[in-house]
Amino acid sequence: MPKTATRSKRAVAKEPKEEVKEKGGIKIARPGLDLLLALVCGGIMGLSAPGFNQWYLAWFALAPFFLLTIGAQGLKQATIRGLIFGTSYHLVYLNWYLHLHPLNWMDLSDWQSILLSVFCWMFVSVHQGLMSGIFGF
Repeated sequence: MPKTATRSKRAVAKEPKEEVKEKGGIKIARPGLDLLLALVCGGIMGLSAPGFNQWYLAWFALAPFFLLTIGAQGLKQATIRGLIFGTSYHLVYLNWYLHLHPLNWMDLSDWQSILLSVFCWMFVSVHQGLMSGIFGF
């Protein structure tokens, strides 16, 4: 009977414990959750831009972003969080790039027009997201 008791103790001891790191008063339990939070907050911030008329959402988007930036454990992590926040913000705010299609006046077919519109939308969003990444730096 003592063998079963030691086996259960060993089984309990082998379970991985969740690491909780504390930085600046903020406890981070899951490392991927901060990137998801930056992505969602950037999208919410994009809804607060002119055209959507949801200005009050900026408060709910900026506060977690500032906490994520302050709670970063290094320059690289803060820059990545800022880049994700800024890129998702600009993807929402600059969605009008997708309305450039159709580009018939450039003598492009439909699939070329869609491809060019999506490429410009993504390129400009990532480019402007780099500015938020520098802010996080």
